[in-house]
Amino acid sequence: MEKSETIHPDPIAYFNRWLREPVLVKDRSVAGIIAALDAHPSSSDESRQNYVMPPERCHEEGDDRYVVYSENQDVYYFFVYAGDELKTDPPVYLASSLDLPLDHGVDPSQIIGGNHCLVAQCFTDFLWLIWGQYIGVRFEAGDHLASGVSGLHFKRGTRLETGFRNPLGIEFPAGYDCYFSEDVIYIPQWGAAFLNEASKKAFLNHFNPQFTHEWTVTGDPIS
Repeated sequence: MEKSETIHPDPIAYFNRWLREPVLVKDRSVAGIIAALDAHPSSSDESRQNYVMPPERCHEEGDDRYVVYSENQDVYYFFVYAGDELKTDPPVYLASSLDLPLDHGVDPSQIIGGNHCLVAQCFTDFLWLIWGQYIGVRFEAGDHLASGVSGLHFKRGTRLETGFRNPLGIEFPAGYDCYFSEDVIYIPQWGAAFLNEASKKAFLNHFNPQFTHEWTVTGDPIS
């Protein structure tokens, strides 16, 4: 596989190719995008590992935080500072009930206020992680993914391969870092997802990973 220097700069446009119905965003602020994600049919997909916070619950963790994304058991969550949800690209932070240095590997010098840390300099970069995990971290096909999209779960974690880019720019403290090419979502700690059969075949032929689970969205494939 050739090294992928560029992928689509807009994560919404990139991921809309993977969905049966596009996410329709009219307001590019954080609150506007969260509202658009909540309105999308995928918000009810129980096969996803984590979830986008419904707008009516975004202030559950206090008036100073606007929560955008949470782990299914609410052990940890991600937020922007209150007021920043009206901006287009504010920083995103992680807070956790676990120990940030011990359980998430966060450098103690990077902890803010004793209870959170920066995970993304801008919200757009964080969107790549939200949708990369939604599509890639699963054992079964999701009803809201486009026909022909497929994926697999590795037998064990793999080393990072060349040819993929991590828009977040750092190792994700909560795990399951997402790397992208134009038609593959690659999560070394979990598995990979493929936009179409050709991208899956090229990945398997090149990397030959061992895997335990495989899934495919049936119907007319994406060309």
